[in-house]
Amino acid sequence: AVVREAAVRAWTIVSAPFDSAAITRGCTGLEDDDALVRLAAVECLAALTSRGDVRTNEAIHLISRRLEHEAGFIRLSAIDALQAVCAPDLEYAISEVLVRLQEGTCEGTRSAAVSALPIVATRGQEQALCGCQALLCSLDPQIRESAVHAICQVAVLSSDQIIDILGPLLLDDDHRVRTAVIDCFPTVVELNDPRVIDHVILAMDDVRYDVKKAAFYGIQRVARPGCS
Repeated sequence: AVVREAAVRAWTIVSAPFDSAAITRGCTGLEDDDALVRLAAVECLAALTSRGDVRTNEAIHLISRRLEHEAGFIRLSAIDALQAVCAPDLEYAISEVLVRLQEGTCEGTRSAAVSALPIVATRGQEQALCGCQALLCSLDPQIRESAVHAICQVAVLSSDQIIDILGPLLLDDDHRVRTAVIDCFPTVVELNDPRVIDHVILAMDDVRYDVKKAAFYGIQRVARPGCS
């Protein structure tokens, strides 16, 4: 591992910025079993690229592919690498992450994409928000559930928009989507917002016990004691 780490760092020193071979080698290092080698790979990619430069797109594409890796620790290294090379609200990077939320992806990939989204998109970024909203129309409930979590990463906090988007999803056909909405509400709204409290109270009458349970705990997170 020490030799591999040294090799990555040496490659960084001798390579020209945006060198395709060096970027490919850096991305390969993200898949190493050793954490120090993966860290060196992240630093290598940061050194070889420049935030906001269109030539960085090659690295972004190769890094984003690692979000699909079966190993969770490699997906985490890919997220670290995106943070190192991406400028905020870069359309190309947002597109690469949103693709990993769509049909044909596994749960681990979608979870990594949800975590990566706030790295590449700031709250209120229209492309990211619209892309997530489109996924709410998926026939796959797991995609819709992931979209709920993703929306909470990029929506403007305590806005009418976030409540208008999430509220109707408490009527979703799948109980996991309804539970996800209840779990997400406290993270995106202010305490004692009557619109949210009404939604969560209605969820207490859900036919599913797990949704009722989520609503019971959820009301304690969105309303202060004594709130009427």
